[in-house]
Amino acid sequence: MDKGIDLWVIDAFGVATEVGMGNRINTIMQTCFFAISGVLPREEAIKQIKKAIQKTYGKKGEAVVQKNFRAVDDTLAHLYEVNVPGKVTATRVMPPIVSDAAPDFVKRVTAVMMAAGYGPAEMGEMLLDGGAGPLADLKGQVVLVNFWATWCPPCRAELPGLESVYEAKHADGFTIVGVSMDQVSRAQVASFLREHGIQYPIAVATPDVVAAFGGVNSFPTSFLLDAQGRVRYTVHGMFATPTLRAAVNRLLAERG
Repeated sequence: MDKGIDLWVIDAFGVATEVGMGNRINTIMQTCFFAISGVLPREEAIKQIKKAIQKTYGKKGEAVVQKNFRAVDDTLAHLYEVNVPGKVTATRVMPPIVSDAAPDFVKRVTAVMMAAGYGPAEMGEMLLDGGAGPLADLKGQVVLVNFWATWCPPCRAELPGLESVYEAKHADGFTIVGVSMDQVSRAQVASFLREHGIQYPIAVATPDVVAAFGGVNSFPTSFLLDAQGRVRYTVHGMFATPTLRAAVNRLLAERG
């Protein structure tokens, strides 16, 4: 509302089905864009779209061309502007994220996650060394929470890349919390980390921690959080080192 948004809606799949195009909506959405963007006068834009359709689909037969022509015309007939009020008029009050009767952990941690924040200190109790120091001050940092296991080949392959980004960007305000899903002893996990030269903090997963991130069913799975604690990237599988580095740089730049 503050930005004076214009809102338009269309049932693109409905239009595509009606004209016999199945689930192909590219022509429909292209028409929507030119119809409302003002890049070209609407009539000129439609003329150019149909010219492009003729050129692109002409070799596939007149029936295909006519389907696309009809999609353009039906788009204009089914594109509706939604009237956005100038101010909020609703009287409804946003209910609590979780019930007051919810367990303490759910209220302290899961509810915070659901509100696009997180409770980093809650994970400190699960650190391999038993301390909470490295995690207590995560607010304000860019944080990668990485669920992994020593027995997971992709996890092991991912570790050197994670460590390299951690070492390069830690001083700039980036850190990693590796959450071990192993069922072995802490000593065994710690030995594995020493052997592979991993320096970033590692925590031991608990059901509550896993639940706080919406459940994790495959490894590795990573959540990259910005300085406000909001999950900005979720990656199932290996987080490619160049991609991670670029994402971290972007979030660090946002932090200022």
